[in-house]
Amino acid sequence: MRGDLTIRKVRTASGATAVQVVQNEGKQHSSLKHIGSAHNEDELELLMAEARKYAEAHCRQPSLFADTPPSPSPFQTVLAHSKLVGVTHQFARDTLLACARKCGLGALQEKFSLVLYDVTTLYFESFNEYDFQRPGFSKDNKPRQPQIVIGLITTRSGFPVMHEVFEGNTFEGHTMLAIVHWF
Repeated sequence: MRGDLTIRKVRTASGATAVQVVQNEGKQHSSLKHIGSAHNEDELELLMAEARKYAEAHCRQPSLFADTPPSPSPFQTVLAHSKLVGVTHQFARDTLLACARKCGLGALQEKFSLVLYDVTTLYFESFNEYDFQRPGFSKDNKPRQPQIVIGLITTRSGFPVMHEVFEGNTFEGHTMLAIVHWF
């Protein structure tokens, strides 16, 4: 859920599942609206949908990204449009799929409804600049040593999805839009 409102499911004394929209204020949760109690999965689905509608209508913080399903990765797009013209192409496709699974891409079943972004800097024990290594703002109090800036996108569970390396003198605030556009 986005913004300051979240949906909470609570087991009641009667064994039903209560669906509530709560407002987060630091570590405190205050119940904003009780949507209803579900006694089976179908009722729970309906109540959750109603709670999402209520939360979206009353949320003070708009979504950073559009509420559209995530687009397929370039890898999935290429495979979907590839034509199999015989044994050689089938072998290449199978090899690519095996490589993707070996890298962990086959096990990634999570939907990208939320991605997390973090930036860090790495400095080098050198005073010579190479490629991306440039002196810049240093959190480690090493302003004269060359460094690089690394941006990382992860899923909600922390699985790394993409990273990008920037020159060491790049302002961290300018990296987010660039990496989101590449993603």
